[in-house]
Amino acid sequence: MNFKVAGGIIGELSEKIPSNLVALNEIIKNSYDAGAKNVNLVFDTANKKFQIIDDGSGMNEQDIQELLHISKSSKQYGEFNIKTSRYIQGSKGLGILAVFKFGKTVKFTTVKNGKSLEFILDFDILSSLDDVSEYEVSIAEKNVGNVPSMTSIEVTLSDEQNFGLVKQYFNDGRNRDKLLNAFLDVNFMIVLEIDGEKFQTKQVDLKTYSPEKKTFDINYSSDNQAVSFVDKNNTEYTRSYPFDQSKNVKVEMNIAAFSFPGGKGKDPLGDQLFLSPKEDNKLTPLIYINDNLFNNYELFEPDIMRSAKGGQALPQLIGYVKIYSSDKNMEFNSDRTNFQENELTAYIANFLSEINKGNYIQVYTIRWKAWLRGGLINGKYSY
Repeated sequence: MNFKVAGGIIGELSEKIPSNLVALNEIIKNSYDAGAKNVNLVFDTANKKFQIIDDGSGMNEQDIQELLHISKSSKQYGEFNIKTSRYIQGSKGLGILAVFKFGKTVKFTTVKNGKSLEFILDFDILSSLDDVSEYEVSIAEKNVGNVPSMTSIEVTLSDEQNFGLVKQYFNDGRNRDKLLNAFLDVNFMIVLEIDGEKFQTKQVDLKTYSPEKKTFDINYSSDNQAVSFVDKNNTEYTRSYPFDQSKNVKVEMNIAAFSFPGGKGKDPLGDQLFLSPKEDNKLTPLIYINDNLFNNYELFEPDIMRSAKGGQALPQLIGYVKIYSSDKNMEFNSDRTNFQENELTAYIANFLSEINKGNYIQVYTIRWKAWLRGGLINGKYSY
């Protein structure tokens, strides 16, 4: 006897994807790993179509076979790909299921080495099968000559799909801006088009981000194990913060602290990249793992010290917490919004919590206690 997998698992796995943002992030990862410099996401609600087009390396028959082999991948997550100069994003072989978040009929067209391949996946047929291995994928092939490589995925939006909700979701800048900035890569552009209205990735330079409201730039690297605080006068304060370098992981922080009138205020540039998707007008740094947005807003919580006495809380923070690792224990839950708990991920979570608390206290004591802790040495305060 052999194991069989019923088609119903396709629906169950795709339904576990918690949001449109997470689903599209999973789809875009394939474009990113394929070396694409541009990916266009086009929603046409009038014609019930959604299309993803990238200028990556395209697919041949072997690549398609791997794509269709669910939960199997030859990729090693987190490894640095010298050819693309990017950290590999895929590893679970589940990205293809994300397309079924938006519709039940999916048409793939891909070009690689002068050959165009085209095939269609039908969710209703797949999910009805007693064994998904029975599903036959018919591939149409033609030679196209000197045509640039690319991949297009066209989804026919489901009849049950509430087109208004999809449009409403991405018209919310908190969701849209995070999708457009899902990768920390200046050589990767995401364009989102919703019924003719276009939005695209824009790079944010924290050094020039609303300088009149900024109080500190805060930076950390686990390589040198030191936190740097730079105030408006460009005076730098440093504090040692140890990191277990035996762990197969690196952590970097680039945070900007602000003082806005009236408490939690607006995003200083008027966009919504750093606004929490869970709470209106709450600013939050974003977490990136191997340069890809990690849809988690608890590991580095701006309100962690809000209950502290003496006004130590500093909730008005934006910026990036960056984690890099190819360790096999860098595991996530099924919807990739939190870590699977193990020794490595528990260490990372605890480290981020402790350094977060330490930074709050440090920022609010620097101004009036610096001279008690060693004074100015070579233009820097050291602790």
